[in-house]
Amino acid sequence: MNDHLKLKDVLNSRVTSKVLADPIKPLPPYGLERSEVDEWLSSAGQAPFHHQAERSHKASLSSPVPWRMYKFDALNCRELLTYLNENTDAGKICNMLAASEAMVLATWTPDAANDDLSENILFEGTERNMEHVAAASAAVQNLLLLATEAGWRTYWSTGGVLRTPQIFNRYNISNSEILLGAIFIYPQDVGDAEIRKGKLCDARGNVSDWSRWVTN
Repeated sequence: MNDHLKLKDVLNSRVTSKVLADPIKPLPPYGLERSEVDEWLSSAGQAPFHHQAERSHKASLSSPVPWRMYKFDALNCRELLTYLNENTDAGKICNMLAASEAMVLATWTPDAANDDLSENILFEGTERNMEHVAAASAAVQNLLLLATEAGWRTYWSTGGVLRTPQIFNRYNISNSEILLGAIFIYPQDVGDAEIRKGKLCDARGNVSDWSRWVTN
């Protein structure tokens, strides 16, 4: 959708856009092809990773990378929207699905936890797990940038109801994986749908506010 941009331009033009449409009257599909999303993910998957996912995570998707991506096209998004409207209170997730051209549920693959781990702790705070999360996050950022380069709006959501066993089971996602984010992809033209930018968009400061050269 856009002329080719330099990487620096893509980085500076990427913004968080939460698009909220009427869940009773969702936007019609805009025309994003599955093949284009697959092309983005093929490149996004070049993110670095230091450790392989454990063998138990390779049952249905066999790659050693410590992330998994579950892809929804516009029709799948609307089908999920209908299901959520009929079965649960999903809040703004329904508004976002009503506007989405595509959504990717990005999970990461934690190492098996010790038996004595508290039930309230999702995973062990090990260096390997930290690196799994970092690698999966790099893949997600790559996806956001590639979609931005192609001229689409994006939003990285924590997922809300989409991270529950109810949804994982419905779409055959292993409950041993953890949702890192639901990546919503929207067209530039969203009609009269509401667009909200990220709450912290203007709070990051200048590079001197979060970096410094070390000295001897």
